[in-house]
Amino acid sequence: MPLPGENPRLDAETAVPMLYGISIAFVVVSTIIVALRLHTRFLVIRSPGADDATIAVAQVFSIGVTIATILGTLPVSPKTERCYRDANVNSHRRRGKLWTGSTCLDGPRR
Repeated sequence: MPLPGENPRLDAETAVPMLYGISIAFVVVSTIIVALRLHTRFLVIRSPGADDATIAVAQVFSIGVTIATILGTLPVSPKTERCYRDANVNSHRRRGKLWTGSTCLDGPRR
């Protein structure tokens, strides 16, 4: 998989707007459905159960995952972009930098 900046044509062809639309639409629809279910269970039939608490917690996690996904598509800072560019795919150490997942830690100062 090419790193950002290696192929400008691929950088221009992004699916981020579609990701935003689908993610937000699914969260909105699922939140409405969960809210209607909780309204029915608490106010209409007045017999909430453990499954209602579970689905409410699951919906909160779903919203959190959607927010994290959207934040993960935002542009990166120049320093982070430099770390991506300096990262060696075959080795985790290069030029005094330690590459750990999505974090680039500067090595010792010279």
